[in-house]
Amino acid sequence: MSADKIDIGFCRLHNLNINEAMNQVQDLAKSNSPHIVVTPNMDHAERLCRRNGDADFISAYSDSSLVLCDSRILQKLAQWAGVGIPNVVEGSTLTAKIFDDLLAPEHKICILGGNENVITNIREKYPTLNIFHSNPSMGFINNAVEVEAICRYVRELNPDFIFLALGSPQQELLAKRIKFAGLNRGVIMCIGASLLFLTDLEKRAPHWVRRLRMEWFYRMMQNPRRLASRYFSNACAAATIFKQIKMAGVK
Repeated sequence: MSADKIDIGFCRLHNLNINEAMNQVQDLAKSNSPHIVVTPNMDHAERLCRRNGDADFISAYSDSSLVLCDSRILQKLAQWAGVGIPNVVEGSTLTAKIFDDLLAPEHKICILGGNENVITNIREKYPTLNIFHSNPSMGFINNAVEVEAICRYVRELNPDFIFLALGSPQQELLAKRIKFAGLNRGVIMCIGASLLFLTDLEKRAPHWVRRLRMEWFYRMMQNPRRLASRYFSNACAAATIFKQIKMAGVK
């Protein structure tokens, strides 16, 4: 991949805008090997920065072919630390653009995660797409038998695109397992809650809110029970994240 990379200490970001990222995804889909695409946000950054971080999660990032900054707050922290991140490629925006502009009837598409209501809405919105779906059980990532069954399912399906709508870190851990389970092609996208936004089952923050770096607040107000503790933890980790970016910038 020819794109420049930006070292922020705990990972290296590809310096691409949304259109360039789309072109890269298209190129990856044409290659004869599997590729992982991740879009780090503050939650991912916190996990990558932990002193006793999850080695498998860190390794999954190292094995990713495309790493795109998904957070304007992470972008601002980097700016304060003296490291420029010119582009933010929001994962949900990228997912929507892939579904709208890249996927075609000849593609075999695998979605892992999301309930039947989500998938029904996706199929209604994109009736010409060839979509296969499986929803792993809660806590599947700790069940070696189920993980192996998922990897076998994907390997036998041999899809062009694999969308992991499983939340972090489960989706990144599974992405690596799938990549090295005998898959010989395909783009593995770690997309979190993107399908909920794509189907309007969950409302996304307006563009002006995102520009003000307040999307986290908008989402928290929609689901405070699930998200308040996460965002509080992210805020507490901001100083550590800033320090690691700062150290990367003075190397």
